[in-house]
Amino acid sequence: MRRLLPGLLVLSAICGLESGCYEDDLFHPHFAQSPTRVFLTDAPFPVDTVGTVEVYVVEISASTDPDAAAGWESWTRLATPRQRFDLMKLQQSTLALVGEQVLAADVYHSVRVTINTDSSRVIYRDGTEATVSWPSGEQFSVFAYLPAPIVIPETGSSIVVDFDIGRSFATGLGDPLHDFLFTPFVRAVDGARTGSITGTVLRDPDGDGHPEPVQHARITVLSDDSSRANDGSLRVVTGRTDETGYYKVGFLHPATYTIQIDAGAADESFGTLMAYDIEVSAGEDFIFSVTLPAGSVAGVSSWR
Repeated sequence: MRRLLPGLLVLSAICGLESGCYEDDLFHPHFAQSPTRVFLTDAPFPVDTVGTVEVYVVEISASTDPDAAAGWESWTRLATPRQRFDLMKLQQSTLALVGEQVLAADVYHSVRVTINTDSSRVIYRDGTEATVSWPSGEQFSVFAYLPAPIVIPETGSSIVVDFDIGRSFATGLGDPLHDFLFTPFVRAVDGARTGSITGTVLRDPDGDGHPEPVQHARITVLSDDSSRANDGSLRVVTGRTDETGYYKVGFLHPATYTIQIDAGAADESFGTLMAYDIEVSAGEDFIFSVTLPAGSVAGVSSWR
């Protein structure tokens, strides 16, 4: 996998050709005819034994036609990197520049990422290569889920393509021939109109008032939109805490979310923590940090 948990491709139309483009620039559009930059990012990979997840990206393109199956004339090629990207290095919403070009002001309804599976691989920390069940064929394309059409105005904007490896690489399916089953889940948003949820997850197992970080705690962001429950799309994106207990789930469309935190092997006595009514606004970080109490009973605890 990569991300991944969540991996990201960002197409940004906000930086001049000669200027540097920093992450904060996604929220400060510049002038018309700015080049569209393509970035790759990812969320933490869910298996701590994995060292490298290299995904070979052939091309990223977008279409102004609401029908993703529309003809070639509706598609605009955004970038053709034709190279591997180590998604494990792109965690906590870190970005990697994939390419850039000037995009015409328009409304984009579809984003497509083409991947070469023969040149993609997952490598464990001990150096051995994992066996992945890839889709048939050397090369295939995946269409991103768009929470809303992506509007590129004359003043410029950005497109973020989030490759969620936490959902894309399934494990433990009882397949003796493969370590992972690759079923890609990708979403795309206007980066200049997104926000993030960030914070730390700590635990105080002794109750002595000296909490310690929870590493590899699973962070799941769920939609509060009940109308999406029937199609199984409540889960928006996944992430993990790092060695300091820090996490960041970025590029979220402005909305109200629920956070689900699972401590996992770090504290098996603690079940699932649910935090409701998390209001994400464009250009802002919603800070949610928590210290898991001592002596918790496995189950679901509701906070907020």
